[in-house]
Amino acid sequence: MKDKPDVAKADAMLICQMIVDMMNSGNLTDTDPQVMALSNTISQICVCLKDDFKQFLPAIMPPLLKDLNRDIDFKVIDVDEVGGDDEGETNKGI
Repeated sequence: MKDKPDVAKADAMLICQMIVDMMNSGNLTDTDPQVMALSNTISQICVCLKDDFKQFLPAIMPPLLKDLNRDIDFKVIDVDEVGGDDEGETNKGI
């Protein structure tokens, strides 16, 4: 396949269009686990299609920009603050 990159190009473009349509249909919620899988698939297709992926950018960018504004609850907590030991709580009793 390395020497024939166009073999699956039409299929990749069709699949990408189907995924973009699904993501923009309004049928998926922000918390739907399918969204992450679809986003990962699109990113892999992007790598394969290279310049031919440009046509999908107008449909993909708005959801990506929306995700950038999402508030995530991420905290880094020192193990001393939660009362754990150096070996971790999960190793007790082993």
